[in-house]
Amino acid sequence: MQLTDDQLRSLDQDGFLVLPGVFTPEEIDLLRGEVPGMVAERRAENPREAGKSTVRNILSLHRRNEMYRRLVRHPRMLEAARQIWARRSTRSR
Repeated sequence: MQLTDDQLRSLDQDGFLVLPGVFTPEEIDLLRGEVPGMVAERRAENPREAGKSTVRNILSLHRRNEMYRRLVRHPRMLEAARQIWARRSTRSR
């Protein structure tokens, strides 16, 4: 998946990029299904709100879950990541 110039400008401006439709609803459901088990884990990668049990963020998913490990290596993600990396690399020169 190649990002458009508009998408790259949006990334530069906003610091993030939303790419609807890259994955099917079924694929997204599979990923979402993994989240409750990871949220329930008491570990440093699940920082909690101060004085509460509410998870504030879930970190390093790709290092502790096979489905997320496969996600970050998926060709639909890698091509866009390489494009962003190349763009940023040429700007820093």
